[in-house]
Parts: sequence; C-alpha cells; structure tokens
Amino acid sequence: MELEGFYLVFSQPPLAKKISNNGTVTLFFLLSIGILFSLAWNNFTLILFLGSLLFGLCNSSLRILMNTALMENVPKSFMGRAMSVWMAISLMLQAVVSPGLGVLIDSFSPGAGFICLSSVMIIGFVIHRSVVRANLSNIQKRMEI
Repeated sequence: MELEGFYLVFSQPPLAKKISNNGTVTLFFLLSIGILFSLAWNNFTLILFLGSLLFGLCNSSLRILMNTALMENVPKSFMGRAMSVWMAISLMLQAVVSPGLGVLIDSFSPGAGFICLSSVMIIGFVIHRSVVRANLSNIQKRMEI
C-alpha cells in the first residue's frame, strides 16, 4: 500500500504540468548559465563538486528535452539526417571549444574556463529563444490567414 502512494506522488511531476517544454529548456539554460558563472568565482571544493553535479544534470536534461523536441517536430523520414546534423554540430563545438578551453585555463585560470563555457551556454540560449520566437510568429501568421 505504501508503494502505491509513492508512485502516485512521483509518477506525475508537478513542475512538468506547469511549464512547457520550451519553458523547461529555458529554465535549464538559465540554471546552467548561473551555475557556471558562480563556479567561476568559487573557492570551495564542495561547491565545485555540487555545481558540477547540478550542471551535469541540467546539461543532460537539456539534451533530452531538445532531442525530444527534435523527434516531435521532424518527420521520421528526415530524423536520421537531422540527428546527424545535430551530432555534427555538437562534435564540432567539442573539437573547437575543448582545446580552446585548455589553452585558456592554462593561460589564465579555471574561472576563465567557466566563464567561457557560460558564454557558450548563453549563445545556445539566445539561439533557442530566437527559434522559439520565430516559430511563434509563424504560428501567429498562419492563424491570421
């Protein structure tokens, strides 16, 4: 009997009911940016571990949500190509940003690396918001016709 109550409480997350997928992506982007900025000026090891854990959770959640959105919006016949493009962009970013971050951290400090990663997240956030706005304006134009 006790397990039924547990499953009932946790099977329907209240946050997921209140926030749309785009809102959740925005929330995770903002959390990631805030965590990375706070890690840039951190002097405590425990906070570094907790921040890294939270950033990893946000980053994984972002990937899941964005892949879900991709699967919902792209026809099945184009899904393989869309995922290939998505992975190519991800791998190119990793190939360029990772060595650049290494040089930046060696030259300045680990805080500079966190600020650079935060800047990459800001760019991703801006791209996400601009795509959402473009979709909303396209939907509004279709409704007016």
